[in-house]
Amino acid sequence: MRILCVDDDPSMRAVLCLAFERAGDDQVRACASGEEALIEARRSPPDVLLIDFSLGGMDGVSTVRALRESPETARVNVIFLTANRDRFAVDAMRAAGAVDIIAKPFQPGAIAGRVKRALESAGCASREAEDPLAGLRRKYAAALPGRIALVSRLWRTARNAAAWDDAVVDELTREVHRLSGSGATWGFPDVTAHAQHAERLLGSAARSRAFSDAERRALDERLALLAAAQAAPRERGVSVESKLTLAGGADIERESAARREAPHPTHGAPPVLLLAADAEGARSLADQLEHFGHGAMIVPSLEHVREHAGIERAVLLVDHAFPWQPADVRRVLGGENGGPDADRYPVLFAGPADDFAVRLAAARSGSAAYLTKPLNAHAVAEAIDVVFPQFSPSPYRVLIVDDDEALAAFHTRLLTQAGMSVSAVVDPARALDAVAEAAPEVILLDLVMPGCDGLEVAAVIRQHAAYIGTSIVFLTTESAAETRLAALREGGDDFITKPVDPSALVSMVASRAKRARSLQDSVSRDGLTGLLKHTAIKEHLAAEVSRGRRDGAPLSYALIDVDHFKSVNDRFGHPAGDRVLRCLARLLRQRLRATDVAGRYGGEEFAVILPGTPLQAAADLIDALRDRFSRLAHRADGAEFQTTFSAGLASFPVRNDAETLNAAADASLYRAKRGGRNRVEIDGG
Repeated sequence: MRILCVDDDPSMRAVLCLAFERAGDDQVRACASGEEALIEARRSPPDVLLIDFSLGGMDGVSTVRALRESPETARVNVIFLTANRDRFAVDAMRAAGAVDIIAKPFQPGAIAGRVKRALESAGCASREAEDPLAGLRRKYAAALPGRIALVSRLWRTARNAAAWDDAVVDELTREVHRLSGSGATWGFPDVTAHAQHAERLLGSAARSRAFSDAERRALDERLALLAAAQAAPRERGVSVESKLTLAGGADIERESAARREAPHPTHGAPPVLLLAADAEGARSLADQLEHFGHGAMIVPSLEHVREHAGIERAVLLVDHAFPWQPADVRRVLGGENGGPDADRYPVLFAGPADDFAVRLAAARSGSAAYLTKPLNAHAVAEAIDVVFPQFSPSPYRVLIVDDDEALAAFHTRLLTQAGMSVSAVVDPARALDAVAEAAPEVILLDLVMPGCDGLEVAAVIRQHAAYIGTSIVFLTTESAAETRLAALREGGDDFITKPVDPSALVSMVASRAKRARSLQDSVSRDGLTGLLKHTAIKEHLAAEVSRGRRDGAPLSYALIDVDHFKSVNDRFGHPAGDRVLRCLARLLRQRLRATDVAGRYGGEEFAVILPGTPLQAAADLIDALRDRFSRLAHRADGAEFQTTFSAGLASFPVRNDAETLNAAADASLYRAKRGGRNRVEIDGG
């Protein structure tokens, strides 16, 4: 087995190589960085990539995503090593296609066996990829006779009892409810139909706490039909496969494909091909784009664009003063109806603000955006982000609370296929702990469960202010208006009726999760920069300090302040100042790792949390950002200007709590300001 180990800790690389060699794997290679791993993997693709999540430079997730973009390494099995238990980090690793995530520290002697088991599981999963629900379907069909036999036994006990027995009838109703909500899902529509009828009869009897003769006869008949309905659907003329397809399987595939094809964060910003009449201005813009990570090339003509067809993706920036016609652009990029190159080479046009003819020509050529001159690199970079997003959201987080284990597994699989991160619990008493652990944006909550029902679970969840914005969707066979109104009063947001239509489930959950995330972002994120607000960044700092204390890992914290920002607002106006802040925020998002956290601390001040990073390494990173930011040119009212920032850093565990860490970073920032600005100072401890 060919194994490639990637870790920036030389001792960890040595441990991994030795562990695999002792286990008999003699094709083990090791790299110290993501960049080195890309070169090595493309030269000789490994069977498995074992990679540290928190690499310096290009982090583990970015490395894996870059590998996925290349056909020869797209299917490499990936296992992450990490000491980071943050849910966002775990979501990012799962979204990158990890077959396993191994927590540090680990036992070196057990690592080879763990990797082998993960690969065996991945192999089984790939063999069943064409029918991922087959195992769950077989399990349900095998268990169905036993479940119906249990219903028959409970009915005989309840029917023949001398008096009404709450415990027996409650258990009978619960089992019938499970069948009514699950049968059609697995291709047994008659099971659902007869169970729903029986559930209504049991509900009617429960109101009087007695079975009338008519109810006894009706239940005898209905449960006999239920027992007969367990014949395999294929024998009854309808296959489970066709039922699942009719229920919306194609829509799920489309939703899943859309999630898979949605832009992910990628390593390396796309290059820019510049077609400009002003060669000097183009060179200046190219230099500025370099600071945002975009390589730029000046292209002498549209025809020369084809010389760069080997580039996987690029942005074409066309100046209105350059000789071109809309038809020329369409022809070069693949023809009148578009072609394969059009998606890889989106076109941005630059021209005057008020020239309708130029704007019309740009629109007719199929431009992705129109930028007004004079151009500045930040505006171009923001336009590129629209066509090639570098900062995509993490998967939607969903929690399923359902005492029917098979149904919970089915819904988990459906939503996971659609690109969501799903957790499930079958014990309603564990719901609150699961919410705290998974931080879901949507909770799918069964209405009828033992111990406590869905209404009660929802009431407990809504007692916590932190979960007010979490969407609760009830899964129910109940159609009574009073029950649904009661659920809404307890904080429910919507209902979906069992048996669930798969496409409806995916669409509703995605819609609810999107709304919940938007609401959360409006509360926790700054509207101007998109970074975390003051309160949220302080909460993250406290959480990261706690994690660092638990894991024994270092943590660095930086406060950044834009120098002479008031004079920028006074000289160039507040809109120009806002653009400076957005520019710095974008630079932070682009240059920091997925595990790092940035926020707008207030005004022109920013905060950066760097988990697992020693103080000097963090200072080097912030200083490199400072240098890059100082080279950026900003424009306002025809004038060009530059700005700088100062920064102060402190670290854990030298400062052992969030409050003293923040105070130490602030004191370091004050020294940087007093020392002349445009500099980085670190805490002396």
